[in-house]
Formats: sequence, C-alpha cells, structure tokens
Amino acid sequence: MASSVKFNVPGAVNVKVEGLSGLSGLKALGYTNDGVEVEEREFIIECKTDRYGGEQGPAADAQTLGREAIIRLNLTEFNAEYFHMLEMRMPGHALAASAPGQIIPPGTLKFGAGGLVRCLLYGALDLAAVTAGTAAAELLTPRNYPFCEIVEASSRNLGTRYARASLTLKARQGLVSSEVVLWNRTTS
Repeated sequence: MASSVKFNVPGAVNVKVEGLSGLSGLKALGYTNDGVEVEEREFIIECKTDRYGGEQGPAADAQTLGREAIIRLNLTEFNAEYFHMLEMRMPGHALAASAPGQIIPPGTLKFGAGGLVRCLLYGALDLAAVTAGTAAAELLTPRNYPFCEIVEASSRNLGTRYARASLTLKARQGLVSSEVVLWNRTTS
C-alpha cells in the first residue's frame, strides 16, 4: 500500500545535477519558469497478528517500507550537453556496454554501478521562507535529492532558437552522513 502527497514548488526553479559521466561537482542543468511538480510516496504494509484474527482480522500495526519522490521538471532553458548525459541514464541506455547493440547483462545492480544522480532544486525567492521557518517552507526549495534515477527525458525544438526539455526523476531514500534521507537542504 502506498500513500502519496503531491505538490508544486512555485515560480522559477534552478536545477543542478551531480553524477554526470566524467564531471565532478554540481552542474547547472537549467531552470523552469513554471515550478516543479513533486509527488512523495510512502510505502506501508499492514502487520497482522493472531491476537486480532490473523490474516482475516484487522491490522495490529503498520510498517513503513520507505519513501520515494517523483519529480517532474519542464525546463525552459537548459544545458543541452548535460541534458544529453542524463538521457543516456534512462532505462535502455543506462550502464549500457560500449559496443552498439549490446545490452546491460541481466542481474546487474543498477544503483551500485553508478546509475544514480543528485538533483538540487533551488528557487531564488524561497530562501526567506526557509530561514523564517514557516510551515510553507517545507514545500519550498532548496531541495536536494541525493539519490535519483532518470525515468524520462525528452527535449523538443520550438523553432530555430528555442527548445524545451522535460525530465522526470525518481528519488529514492539513501544514507547520507549516517541519516536515511529522501531529501535535505544541502546546497553544496
């Protein structure tokens, strides 16, 4: 069973990524004008016990199995080289062998082999809300997702001078400095 919360990070949002092949540190991917859509999901299973009728009875408790977030970005300006590197991380491309036509061997661990990237969302106007500690700040940026896989990436030309790019990431929980996090406020 999964429960989810969907929200939008409003306004212009700068997007930085880390973990691109051959590059170190955070790189400016681009920005969105219309904000970012984030859907956070928590996975839970019910725990049945003999005391409450076994499998047929009501649950005695619930156990969390972790969380993930689906992040949808529509970039109005972006670095085409970095975006192409992210496209190569999509299923079907990620961790592919160097020869054309070769596929990833069955059983390959996707994340252990470097299939994840870091994504930092940073809105220019949001820092004041975060510093003030208001309840709305929880939905704002900066939001650093350290463990993301690329679900979908596509770009399209809008004439000779303009292009748009869409990127969907799936953020997973992971261990950062002995804490399990889905996201944090780290900007460096």
